[in-house]
Formats: sequence, structure tokens, C-alpha cells
Amino acid sequence: MEKYLQDDWILSKLTQITSNQSSILTSDQWLFNDPAKRCVYHHLYCDLVNSKENSKVLDVGGGLCNFSWSFLRHLRYEVVDTCNHDSVEDIDILLKKHEKVNLVRSDWYNFKPTQEYCYIIANDLFPNVDQRLDEFLEKFLPVTKEIRVSLTYYNIRKTYKVSRMDGDEIFYIRPWDGYRLVKTIDQFKDRLDDYKSEKLLLNPPSIFANGRQVCILKFKGDL
Repeated sequence: MEKYLQDDWILSKLTQITSNQSSILTSDQWLFNDPAKRCVYHHLYCDLVNSKENSKVLDVGGGLCNFSWSFLRHLRYEVVDTCNHDSVEDIDILLKKHEKVNLVRSDWYNFKPTQEYCYIIANDLFPNVDQRLDEFLEKFLPVTKEIRVSLTYYNIRKTYKVSRMDGDEIFYIRPWDGYRLVKTIDQFKDRLDDYKSEKLLLNPPSIFANGRQVCILKFKGDL
């Protein structure tokens, strides 16, 4: 991360984009507040931001922000997101500013692709927010050249106290560790270059305050 922070271009551009806004979308605020998130974003998106190709890109679950929409609008950019973090009014303002971007307000599981994509990206979604990583890969690998994901896991003991949305039960959920992540990724390891599963079992110092580990993987699709 130290190397990225020598030229923190995301913070600089994001400051310019949001300087005249009365409200800031949640994903933009996360980028503002966390240098580690900006570093991960850089590694996932930087080549697309600078690309001159008119590539088709599908962004799943993590692309609802002014920064992404401003710097990826030269692409054929589509976002699938449940839009849980922001108001309808703020989302509508974003849509009016970036009419070229197509937003599908849906869970990716219910989304039915009607075209093929050069890249499909899921940033900070699996498996900490959404544990359906294997189903996601099975669904989208046939319709893309490459799936890029940033995967969040903990190799320290951690527990979330959560409640059901459709009931009154309380659950104590343990997020995935590297061992469980490896068991899922190994099903698709033939689609990865230079994959070393043993690295996911280690617990090096984290760049995040809560101690989570993050890895970025690029799966080769069928196209």
C-alpha cells in the first residue's frame, strides 16, 4: 500500500468530483475514508480507467459511486447492485449525471445476462458480505473473458451478531477464513494463473484496521 500512497490519485480525483456535491454516496465515502480501500480499488480498476477500448464491463455489488461512474463511463459500463446503502434520491441524481451507465437494481443471483462481457468485477462483496462465491463464478464465467474479485477473509477468530430480516432470530456468524476460501477457490484453480493457495492460510499484518485479509484474483472466463 505504501507504493500506491506515493501517488494517491484516487483521493485526488475523488476530491475534485465531489467538491460541489451536497451529499456523497456511501461507496465514495468509503474510498475517502480508507486508504486501504483505495489501494484495492486501484489494483482492480486502474487499467480500465486508463483504457481506450470500448469494452463491456459488468460491475457487481460494488460499483455504485460517483468515482467509478465518472472514470469508467467511456466503457460500456453496467452495474448490478441492490442499492441498500443510499437513498433513492441520491441514486437518481447519479443516474441523471451519467446517462451512459446502465444500473440494474437487483441481486446478482436474479440478474439474467443478455450479453457477453469483457470483464466482470466484484469488489469487496465475496465472501464477507455474500457467501455465494461458487454460484457467482458458475453463473458468470460462461459470459465473460475475465472475472476480477477482491475477496475478504479473516485468519483470526471473529464473530458477527446478526438478525434475520424476515424473522426475529439472532445468529452469531463467523466470517470465512483462508481455509474455507481455499476449498471454494480450488474448484476453479485451473482458471487462475500463479495461484498459490497456501498464501491464503497465512496471517500477515493487515492494511485494514479490523485485521481482515484481502486478496485479488482474476479468473479466466469461457470467452
